Amino acid sequence: MQKWKMAAAAAVLCATGAAAGAPQAAARMDLPVQTLDRTPITSPVDHPFRGTIALEVDARDVAHRVFVVRERVPVQRAGAMTLLYPHWEAASHGPSLTVT
Repeated sequence: MQKWKMAAAAAVLCATGAAAGAPQAAARMDLPVQTLDRTPITSPVDHPFRGTIALEVDARDVAHRVFVVRERVPVQRAGAMTLLYPHWEAASHGPSLTVT
C-alpha cells in the first residue's frame, strides 16, 4: 500500500512539473532561431579592382582622441555579396599560420 502511494505521489509531481514547464517550452518556440546559410562559397579569383575606394578620416575630436572612419567601396552590380576576410593575426601585417 505504501509503495502505491509513493508511486502516485511521484506521478503527480512529474505531471505537475511537466505542466509547469510547458508554457516555458511554448514561449521558447516563439523566439527567433538563427539559421546558417549553407550555400557553398566559390573560390576567390584575384583580379584588379576597377573602382576607386574612398577613405575618409575625421580626426576633429582631438580632446577625446576619437577618429571617425568611413570607407566606401563601389560595387559593380546590385545584389547579394559575400565578403572574404584574410586570416590574419591581430598584431601581424599579413597572413600567417603560427601564433608566436
